[in-house]
Amino acid sequence: MIKKKLETKEDYNKLFFEYEKTLKNKQKHLQKIIELGKNNKIALMCFEKDINMCHRNIIKKQLEKNGFTVNDF
Repeated sequence: MIKKKLETKEDYNKLFFEYEKTLKNKQKHLQKIIELGKNNKIALMCFEKDINMCHRNIIKKQLEKNGFTVNDF
């Protein structure tokens, strides 16, 4: 699904469902974020203002599963 075709919350939910499935292949990258976050404050950034409309929310949930507190500003 292309970002330009995202018009409804359902479109975003489908996109995020598919994105979450790809995280299985990106564990090395998630682990890097986890390692960095153990001793440092880190920021995940995107142009989407609302985290509920952004892939950061999926990453946030993964980090929280690993015991991290994640703040959204």
